[in-house]
Amino acid sequence: MYPANEHCMVFVGYDEADDVYIFADPYGSNGVVRYGVDESVLAYNSLNIQAVAIVKRGGK
Repeated sequence: MYPANEHCMVFVGYDEADDVYIFADPYGSNGVVRYGVDESVLAYNSLNIQAVAIVKRGGK
């Protein structure tokens, strides 16, 4: 389930000092963006808690 006019971002880090998550955001060539943890969790929850994880196999 994906609402119209939405896009995906890639989570790339967390800044503990500023309590923000850091994302690579391809929309409109935004580049790297920072969003507050609370704002990020609210958006994630409101879009049905969808995520994709890429995991390297084989340990190398």
